[in-house]
Amino acid sequence: MQIYLSYPVTDKPFGGANQFFKSLASEFAARNILTYDSIKASVILTNDFFSPPYLTAYDKLLSLKRQRSEIRFIQRMDGVRHVYRGNSEFMWQDEIAAMWADICSDGVVFQSSA
Repeated sequence: MQIYLSYPVTDKPFGGANQFFKSLASEFAARNILTYDSIKASVILTNDFFSPPYLTAYDKLLSLKRQRSEIRFIQRMDGVRHVYRGNSEFMWQDEIAAMWADICSDGVVFQSSA
């Protein structure tokens, strides 16, 4: 099994998603199951929402899913943005994350402290 992380990890502090993917990248690399080539992956782990300029990642991943239905897509789902940010302005991001789960994800990892 080879796992591809569809998230641009940085070594700098950059929020919960970055820390989540950074830890997984380290663990998967140690187990020799991390790949940096999505074509070689049997599992692709995505974040629940791609901010610009990563929005194009949706298109590429959906195309890959259509080409290779055997690839399993797992989506990391963070808390509900419009709730934890206390602003309904972010509801559209929550809706996109839910649509992505419905359309492309084979499984979802829910990340929450509540």
